[in-house]
Amino acid sequence: MAQTGVKKAADAFRNGDYSTAIALYRELSAKLGSEFFKVNVDLCYERLHGSDKAAGAALLSQTGKRASLKNKGKLNGRLRAISILDEISEECWRHEMKCYPINRTNYKKQVVESSSDFCFLESCWKGNKGTWEYAFTSPGLKHANAQALLDLIDNVKNKMPLVFWNKEDPMHYDRYLPIAKSADIIFTTDSNKVKDYIRDVPGAEVYAVPFAAQEKICNPSDRFRLPSESVCFAGSYYGVGHDERKRQMDALLPSIIDFNGAIYDRMSKIEGDRYKFPPQYQPFIRDAVPFTEIVKLYKKFKVFLNVNTIIDSPTMMSRRVYELLACGTPVVSTPSKAIDAQFSGIVHVANDSKEANVIIDKLLSDEFYWEKSSHLGYREVMTKHTYSHRARSIEMALGYEVNDIKPLVSIITCTRRPNMIDRIVENISRQNYPNCELILVIQGFTEAQKYELTNKLKTRKSNIRRVELIENNSEETLGERFNKASELVRGEYIAKMDDDDFYFANYLSDMLIPFSFGNYGLVGKSEIYMYLSGANKLIRRFPGMKHRNVDFVAGATFVFKTDVFKKYKFKSLNRGEDSDLIDRLKKDGVQIYASDPFNFIVWRGETAGHTWNVTDEYFLTGNQTQVVANYLDTSFCDF
Repeated sequence: MAQTGVKKAADAFRNGDYSTAIALYRELSAKLGSEFFKVNVDLCYERLHGSDKAAGAALLSQTGKRASLKNKGKLNGRLRAISILDEISEECWRHEMKCYPINRTNYKKQVVESSSDFCFLESCWKGNKGTWEYAFTSPGLKHANAQALLDLIDNVKNKMPLVFWNKEDPMHYDRYLPIAKSADIIFTTDSNKVKDYIRDVPGAEVYAVPFAAQEKICNPSDRFRLPSESVCFAGSYYGVGHDERKRQMDALLPSIIDFNGAIYDRMSKIEGDRYKFPPQYQPFIRDAVPFTEIVKLYKKFKVFLNVNTIIDSPTMMSRRVYELLACGTPVVSTPSKAIDAQFSGIVHVANDSKEANVIIDKLLSDEFYWEKSSHLGYREVMTKHTYSHRARSIEMALGYEVNDIKPLVSIITCTRRPNMIDRIVENISRQNYPNCELILVIQGFTEAQKYELTNKLKTRKSNIRRVELIENNSEETLGERFNKASELVRGEYIAKMDDDDFYFANYLSDMLIPFSFGNYGLVGKSEIYMYLSGANKLIRRFPGMKHRNVDFVAGATFVFKTDVFKKYKFKSLNRGEDSDLIDRLKKDGVQIYASDPFNFIVWRGETAGHTWNVTDEYFLTGNQTQVVANYLDTSFCDF
């Protein structure tokens, strides 16, 4: 488990066993991302080849301070925290933990009566809707709110661990250091500052915890229902005091003019010229909108521009980059180490407006290029950079066990076509989702064919942990066969996969993502790619019917929550069992979500034996069909 690995690595460092610590941090890097542990590894090398071991061991230990952070076993439910957070952070973290905002006037009683797991403070400017303004930032911490904060910290010390997250590093390291010095655990958005905190706050545990996207808020749901605009920039213009940021903005913002885009000026309601955009951009300026509304803008624009105030940190970048990508919006950014470390090949990098214009023109004019860019960013954030991922870092640092094993997915396939053995084995074995089992129902297979099937499943390397082969040569319907197979599943999800269609490597991984941001009983695909083998054409059906709640998804793409399927099951039908089940789900208000169209192609062969007996002409003449290629070109959806 990652929690155990982090603890072992930290213990090895404290004890001066730097070689072991390096090995453990490398293992964690391979599992969770090298950008989070690079500083730890570098520091181990420094200690190994330089400083005195005893001094190094003392650097991360302080008698008695860590006693409350020993291994606590499994967490019972969600984390609970008394907290002082700024508005956006509070909105994002509340989906991952129960936050009890600390009352400015009644904090002593609140601390005494609290049963929370920890006290969570961040580098606030206002804090808890302004009630703690200046508490973290007043010079010398002289303000009344700052004095109250220091008193709060004294009251917390012997009650629960104190966690401080500096989201303003590295620019405001010194400003927030006096509060950080009181923390048991320090999180920083800039991994370059880990070493400084270890030096300046002996006794604290220090980790890099970058920004993220809150998937419950930032996701692509309904973006394709919105009218779209071209290019957008949202933020402030700093004419004074941020020379590097100004240089980047002056280099990139001309693209707003060239593509008739929009600028949402964060300082639009502030008088004066300090933050005023240059005259040429004034026709494109729109008023700032609150965080609760900005997500709609993320989805409305085809492309967003980003500049980087910090360019030399491998972890620190604008929170907006994660949020945009999670919404499926391609980002064009000036270069930075963090962009390269976390989103290489995903965020489009441009040094100036000339380079940006080439990228933007391609994104706006090439539909498939835009869709691929959109999907790759969405996938990367949803699988690595959400607040649920960051919450795990907090749980591990607090000493709780974190289960790294992804939920088990039970694949069910029913087949009576031995000629599809290779297709079945290929589809199943190439899934990169790491925790699957297969329940395979066969009918009419000879002993030789059964041996061929089982042998190929055994010898192909795959992520299938368990295979159950059911031979059913009865007259039972397809629905009954599937229902019987479902009685053997052990997974949290059930994926129905047909025997003749194409399911590419990222199919299952991508299909599970929507369950993380919506209360869906069934996820499937409405917009789909289909190969007509007789006509030798790849088509796309129902373009635009993706990332939305729907009334229909293709049966070959059904992915259920297991408890939902077991409640409803299929009726005893050989045809129409999929539609019947959907109708019953809709009647009971179970939400159905149409995911992306990728990593799946329906195969319509002349001898495919489909229960839906229609000709290729039916699909080619449909008003919701788009011909994509005159051959089986999998590059459109296999990525």
